[in-house]
Amino acid sequence: MKPHHTDLINAVAHQFYEVVPHSYATYCAFTSRIVQAVLAHFGVASELVPSQILYCKPDHTYVIGFLGQSLPGKWDGHVVCRVDNWLIDTATHHFEKLFQLSVPRVVAIQCFEFPSQVIAQWYLSDTDSIWWQQPPANVDTIAPEEPPEMIAAYAADLIKKVEQALA
Repeated sequence: MKPHHTDLINAVAHQFYEVVPHSYATYCAFTSRIVQAVLAHFGVASELVPSQILYCKPDHTYVIGFLGQSLPGKWDGHVVCRVDNWLIDTATHHFEKLFQLSVPRVVAIQCFEFPSQVIAQWYLSDTDSIWWQQPPANVDTIAPEEPPEMIAAYAADLIKKVEQALA
């Protein structure tokens, strides 16, 4: 029996960093491709969606991705995995690493159900939230390729964990 999308998405989100080393927590293209491979195994179509993410506090907004700050060997973007009306972001750790902001390791959230520049919003507290939005115009939104053998290996391990969680 095929699991319901929501159950599968939640299982992937909860099991993700039990399999994938936390050292990859800022490698959005790599980790999103692992999620995509796991979902494909379960017959669920998904897509990689470039997005700019903002951590909004009452007195400051922190931004990740598409800032025009390309460095050699580092993509100036951010990408998430989208399944139907769900977004799965496995690289919110950027906010913790760069700005010492506490964030969940993985966020799985429903997207807005209407056309908008904003894709989704996650409330961290009464005052703080994370926003995913479309990238600015005229930027390179193509996520870098990642080693397929590594993606396949982590996906296989995560599939086992997810199957156990769903059993």
